Amino acid sequence: MATLADTTYGRRSEAPTGYFADNIKSKIDNLVWGFRDSYASLNNIVGANYSSGIFPGGTDGIKLQSSIYYQMLQARPVRAIAEQILRDHVNRLEQAQVVRVQEQIVWDYFARYPVPDMANRI
Repeated sequence: MATLADTTYGRRSEAPTGYFADNIKSKIDNLVWGFRDSYASLNNIVGANYSSGIFPGGTDGIKLQSSIYYQMLQARPVRAIAEQILRDHVNRLEQAQVVRVQEQIVWDYFARYPVPDMANRI
């Protein structure tokens, strides 16, 4: 599931994209496995400029960070539970608050291709 959420500025890494390896390895439903702050990525706001929050999260000057969060699901999610797990994750790891969930998309299928087929461009 992908969730576009606006959050307050909290503790940031130095990169506007990231992965949570422990959550990936655990394979527990609804855990956040990654995030992307597209505005910062596209505008090359990285390092101390990103982690310190020197630059606003967009041209409107509002101190909100809009990011896409990715969560793992084995079955159809209960959206309220998935959203609460996301809120807990943002609060605990980013020391921030989810102000608004703009959109949640559940992907039913990701194409999977065998390595030999990819190598042969099939």
